Amino acid sequence: GYAIGDYLPWSFMKLYMVSYHLPVRDRNGNRMNYRTVYERLVSEIRFQIRRVSGLIDEVIRIAGESGIPCRSAGLRIDAHQHAHLIPIVWKALMQVIDEDSLDMEYIRTAHEPIGVFARHFAITFSPIGIVKNRLLAFHAPKAERFVSSKGRKPAYLWGLIMSGHMDMDRIEKIMPDMLKICTAKGYDIEINIHPGRMLESELCAEIPEDSARTFYMTKDRDMETEMARVFHNR
Repeated sequence: GYAIGDYLPWSFMKLYMVSYHLPVRDRNGNRMNYRTVYERLVSEIRFQIRRVSGLIDEVIRIAGESGIPCRSAGLRIDAHQHAHLIPIVWKALMQVIDEDSLDMEYIRTAHEPIGVFARHFAITFSPIGIVKNRLLAFHAPKAERFVSSKGRKPAYLWGLIMSGHMDMDRIEKIMPDMLKICTAKGYDIEINIHPGRMLESELCAEIPEDSARTFYMTKDRDMETEMARVFHNR
């Protein structure tokens, strides 16, 4: 078994497969059982939310002692690679939110409208980004319904199809069409970029080396760092 807070050897795809009770083994070669994985996810999600909430309270305390106005809004939920939308993860998250009566400020929908990109074939797109776009769009409506049920406005996400290619030139070309779609739907927009890249010295067992070298350590992330600077200075 694993202790609370331990690294869990479950990738996005393995969790997705176990969501549909498909036979799959984790990175350590152990068979993943739906009930066991589900219960572990409930415990881990609850632990991580409480841990972060405690850290936020500590920051507020320190700020107050220093005379700095600071307060906490409701929680905002996202997950690396938007894994909170995987069916088994979403079910575990909803259980924790319900049982712990959590005040949720927002949950990222990870819904990126694909139609806007059809008008911009000359833009560089990521093939794997298109796959992510379609997969997450299938599961996004439950998150959109959740956000709407809290009286808040959902937001489209922008950064899946163009992952690794989010420079200012491409963004400015697509922005008018993206904003039109958001306005028509009555949604806000989140721009998702990945500034900064992993160093050779930061390679670890938590991230497979092939994933690190093809995504976290590429020069594309330097480009997105520069784009983030441009946005910040505007």
